[in-house]
Amino acid sequence: MTVPVTSVRETAVRTLRAAGAATGQLVGGLGTAFLGLGVLLLAAVAAVTAPAGAGLLLAP
Repeated sequence: MTVPVTSVRETAVRTLRAAGAATGQLVGGLGTAFLGLGVLLLAAVAAVTAPAGAGLLLAP
């Protein structure tokens, strides 16, 4: 069985495409992470202020 020979240029292009796709996935995940953090902070503020009677006012 022979191994296909690829040029350095083909390997570099394939690597750069994979790096670009991975970066895109990371950036997309950051948006989701920030939304989750915002919801967590809102829930924490509502929980802390609930004994004072303002917790339900902060709930969406």
